[in-house]
Amino acid sequence: MVIDAREHAAIAAELVRLFAHTVIVERVTRTVGDYGEPQETWVTVATVPAHVQVRGPARTPDELAFFAQSIRVIVPGTADVRPGDRVTFGGRSYVARSVSEAAYGLARVIEGEGI
Repeated sequence: MVIDAREHAAIAAELVRLFAHTVIVERVTRTVGDYGEPQETWVTVATVPAHVQVRGPARTPDELAFFAQSIRVIVPGTADVRPGDRVTFGGRSYVARSVSEAAYGLARVIEGEGI
């Protein structure tokens, strides 16, 4: 479906009102330490406005254990977020399990799990 410039602007304006929070997006970088050992460091790649929905703890598929909260984050479509990135909100970090396009490319939806 193609939308015209007026509809595009209306969707963009609605998204701006939706983004009431700010999240930090971090990406892992891998280097080699002084003794040849692999090292991982998380580097901040963006601080972006967002709409955040924190969900309660979920169960594992076998129903034997709980795991951390999950999160759904909607960010601007220009945000460079990839699966595997870490999203920090409210002092908690979440791993981005999936990232998908929404609102005609004006937004990206991140589904993540707490770490």
